[in-house]
Amino acid sequence: MRQSGVEKILVRVPNWIGDAVISLPALVCLRRHFPESSVTVLAKDKVVPVFESLDTGLRIMRYQDRGGHAGIKGLWRLRGELEREGFSVALLFQNGFEAALVTWLAGIERRVGYARHLRGPLLSHPLEVTEAIKRKHQVYYYLEILKALGVDVPPVVDEYPAISVDMDVAGLDSQERPILGLSVGASYGPAKRWKMEGFKEVAERLAREHGMYPVIFGGREDTEDATRLSRMLGVECLNLAGKIGLEEFMAALKRVSLFLTNDSGPMHLAAAVGTKVVGLFLSTEPGLTAPLGRHSTFVASPAECRPCFRRTCPKGDLRCVDSVTVDDVYRRCVEILQRDEKKGYSSISR
Repeated sequence: MRQSGVEKILVRVPNWIGDAVISLPALVCLRRHFPESSVTVLAKDKVVPVFESLDTGLRIMRYQDRGGHAGIKGLWRLRGELEREGFSVALLFQNGFEAALVTWLAGIERRVGYARHLRGPLLSHPLEVTEAIKRKHQVYYYLEILKALGVDVPPVVDEYPAISVDMDVAGLDSQERPILGLSVGASYGPAKRWKMEGFKEVAERLAREHGMYPVIFGGREDTEDATRLSRMLGVECLNLAGKIGLEEFMAALKRVSLFLTNDSGPMHLAAAVGTKVVGLFLSTEPGLTAPLGRHSTFVASPAECRPCFRRTCPKGDLRCVDSVTVDDVYRRCVEILQRDEKKGYSSISR
């Protein structure tokens, strides 16, 4: 039975891949609480495949910020499209001012989100970002928004809902060796990127001692670093950085035995498809954004100045990067490769 006032729900989802994955538990929770309501996610093109892979009956509306919805005229066009849909509720997972403005202009009666970036007056239900929320894993940041609709959110979330893309991936489908996925990028900045020499040494040890086949992944912005790593490696490898799209990358992750990555969107994607993941946390805090799931773990820098959450090192020496050793990372990789999956594992301590 539909609950009055929530027949048509719009969710403005995050723009970044990692945040999009982290928001998935909230979407599943919302869908379960309102099984007969229509739930539409408004998503930018680059994250649409994440939501398409979630089998929960979500409707997807594309926010074409580089196309028909670009600029002031495009925003007004989007306003009109939302108004014609007749949404009764807008949940703003995305934090931008624009998200609140367009839903207000569209006349959506209930607009729920955090009162950040001067957008409080545009929200019917402005929420405070409390110190308690700031200390929790980001998955609870999105779940907290649902409480404004009376949703009973789970007290503990230790895994992502499973996502999957089924398609062929050239160069991987016929590979008989266990695949070691490597992701050397992190769009946030250099303080989130581990040293290239570290990736090289760990990959070579895993290849020689465990028979793994290194495959380097990344977007177009990572092609230079990925090419450099492929040339540094003293073992056979495959470089797919900049050569496959997001959907094919998600399909490729299903074929990966272990994914070694900086704290980034690909880290969360790998965890969501069920691949074993080792995430590297340098300037950031795993308690807030570690990959979820029993197959996920992390190595956190022991530097005394971490976490600073800065893009570049304020001290000028990237000590958080240098303090993570090859032995630390290699041991964690071997540990998760050998872990008894039946025992389960949660990467977050609460």
